[in-house]
Amino acid sequence: MVGIASPLKKRKILTAVTVIAFTVIFAIITTGNTTPTPWHTLHDELPKAAESAGLRTVAFESENSDTVPLPVSVQIRQLFQTEETPTFTMGFPDSVQDYALEPLRGGAQLHCLVRYLSGNAAHIVLRFAPALKQEATAFRDALRHVAPDVAITLDETTVAR
Repeated sequence: MVGIASPLKKRKILTAVTVIAFTVIFAIITTGNTTPTPWHTLHDELPKAAESAGLRTVAFESENSDTVPLPVSVQIRQLFQTEETPTFTMGFPDSVQDYALEPLRGGAQLHCLVRYLSGNAAHIVLRFAPALKQEATAFRDALRHVAPDVAITLDETTVAR
């Protein structure tokens, strides 16, 4: 009979799928276990990174933490993270900071949305108009030196903020 798997073959397939699933989850949990970038480091170094990309900070404000979603790897890590003692977090514990930047020559603004989790930078989204693509890319590269462990997303948009 073609197409009908034996119970032994089904068990082997199920075992293989289970092993692969656990391996992927383990890899996600352990990957990124580098030293996190604390809020004060990013907050202090962001203006220098912006300047190196030809930008200047014109304002910043707090946003709802739902504005920037956490990367899936961080969400999975949170599910499996066990905290033995409660921690006190200063700075931006679980929020989004919106840094409005503009080119030194003037013009449209670029928004750097930083998602913080437990006082550490967890995800950065750079939202910019097409005319600022070069500055956004240079800023992303500069931020990678400041926060090498943080996911940085470029979000080119035509919607004015």
